[in-house]
Amino acid sequence: QGVNSIFELDSNGEITKSNIEGTEAAWMELEEAVAMTDDDLLMEYLDSSTLAPEQVIHGLQNAVRNQKILPVVFTSAEKNVGIPELMDAVAAFLPNPVDVREDALNAACASEEGKCGLTPGIEAGFAARVVHTTVDSFGSLSILRVISNGCDKDGKFESIPHSVVNLRTRDTIKIGLTAFVLQGKERVSLPNGSRIVPGNVIAVPKLPDSVHTN
Repeated sequence: QGVNSIFELDSNGEITKSNIEGTEAAWMELEEAVAMTDDDLLMEYLDSSTLAPEQVIHGLQNAVRNQKILPVVFTSAEKNVGIPELMDAVAAFLPNPVDVREDALNAACASEEGKCGLTPGIEAGFAARVVHTTVDSFGSLSILRVISNGCDKDGKFESIPHSVVNLRTRDTIKIGLTAFVLQGKERVSLPNGSRIVPGNVIAVPKLPDSVHTN
């Protein structure tokens, strides 16, 4: 039967409700789930038993960002089924790294509220969060989710800096010249000077214990 999406992109790249036959029941379930995440939407839903498609889409975006709804997209990479729908869902509903930079920085500094002193946007330069650390016979490897980065005079994102500041301790951390992207178990070296874009996941070896996750 393949995959029928309850959303589609219009000619302007905006997400809209799909008119594909057979998706109405799924849309009604989503409508109710979104209404349950917001008091104002819930009151309107209880009064009229329906929400406008724009309200459902905007409410879903907010619910995903606030971790009240976890999207699930059924796909098969082997059969190439559902991949366009997955990509559309990522673009439409997952939080933009720049938009949620403030949330990420607050989470990174939760132990000392207000100490970070950084504001949303790219003007504050490089910021990343260590999400996982592995240790093997070669030493430690820290996986970083890049939250933001500065831009040069041409508007292009900068490369990874050679030193950063631990936002909790204010200690300066030196970063070596070697960084990787991970492809399964394989480490692929980033060329020196590679542009680091918010949202990138990179791996950096031999960071100090103070930023390790285990």
